[in-house]
Amino acid sequence: APGAIALIRTGLKAYMPPGWVLLLVGRSSVGIKRRLVIPNSVGVIDAGYADNPDNEGEIFLALWNIGDQPQTIQPTDRLAQGIFVPYGVVADDAADAVRGGGIGSTG
Repeated sequence: APGAIALIRTGLKAYMPPGWVLLLVGRSSVGIKRRLVIPNSVGVIDAGYADNPDNEGEIFLALWNIGDQPQTIQPTDRLAQGIFVPYGVVADDAADAVRGGGIGSTG
């Protein structure tokens, strides 16, 4: 529906070594032609997400309909693309929390 945000199942999992993330970005044609965008601009899937007990590690794509027409997503629609990126941490990084779930769970 116009103005709505929906989580779209992808049926995909991504296994990465520690120190890597998968960035999900919307395809430019989807934003222009269908007026669907990723609400936070870029989805970040970290290496620990594949073992998420809440959804068995399945990647979901959040889409926001910024247009004025309802949109129907078909299983074969190409909506986003993924980019694997290595990352580093600072030497005094004190993060020691344990990942506890899916979207928004990283502290």
